[in-house]
Amino acid sequence: MVGSVRPEYKDSDPTTCFTNHCNVAQSWPLNHERLRFSQNCQLSHALISILWMISGRERKGIALQDTEKWLWIKYVEIPWNLLLKACIKAKDYEMVHELLERIQLCCGFIDSYSICDILNSCLNPILLNVGTQAQAYMTKRGLISHPAVGNCLININSRCGKIDDADLAFKSTPEKNSLSWTFIISARVNHGHPSEALDLFKDKQWRYTSMNPTTFRSALKAYALMGLVGEAYRLFLSMEEVYHIEPSEEHYSIMVEALGRAGMFEEVLEFIKGIVPGKLCPLIWRTLLLSSRVHGDMKLAKYALDKLLELDPGDFSNAQAGVL
Repeated sequence: MVGSVRPEYKDSDPTTCFTNHCNVAQSWPLNHERLRFSQNCQLSHALISILWMISGRERKGIALQDTEKWLWIKYVEIPWNLLLKACIKAKDYEMVHELLERIQLCCGFIDSYSICDILNSCLNPILLNVGTQAQAYMTKRGLISHPAVGNCLININSRCGKIDDADLAFKSTPEKNSLSWTFIISARVNHGHPSEALDLFKDKQWRYTSMNPTTFRSALKAYALMGLVGEAYRLFLSMEEVYHIEPSEEHYSIMVEALGRAGMFEEVLEFIKGIVPGKLCPLIWRTLLLSSRVHGDMKLAKYALDKLLELDPGDFSNAQAGVL
């Protein structure tokens, strides 16, 4: 009877009840055809949801042979978004690819956030074909213009070394947000185009009053690569004075890199003296060690090495590099 409590569950604790219900749920797909539940959309959704929950509770990855039992069901709207999340969680990318094919064959629907999950799972170059298929689906469904999808395409293409495709994704995103600009600026810097990155950064400054630490990191890196120390320092100061963003260890280390690349080691040491102790991390001394060695200043390199080992005694790789 609906709403009644089975006697064996009446006095059980919630964890026991959940486990008992999950065990029952796992056996339901096996009897699905016999019980003739294939026309019940709500029941099908509930069973798949429980299987997905099981994957996180006790199986650490959904048993996809259970999921596959639902793919042949006719006249039911399968929750593709939930199935895709389960497969991605289980890192079964072959099944993700198969699900995409079935979704396209049956004209199924998945939302833009599931598309982003698929794209983010395609960072491995061997999975780029899945990303290409997902992009084709997005284009067909008109999801390509969604800001979240556009941002994913910029990020994925950049990290896979496809900078032209990243540029195309940026230009094809009609409603660009602050994150869109952050991704394309980072892409330009990471692929050796600092001047273009700075042009984009200045364009973003004109369009948006709010900025984020990642964008500043990329802009500072671009100035460092171009040897524009003064511009880098002015931008660094503006982080707190204008944008109220506290510089992180990475921002400090990039300023050390900018000064070190220019061989301005006296200024580097003065700059480091002004860093609060909590931000004086191994990364800063590692950056100074590299710069001083490149310029042949072995005395400063030894000083940086000693400071590095004080903070990170286990950094033997850098210790070895410092004495070579």
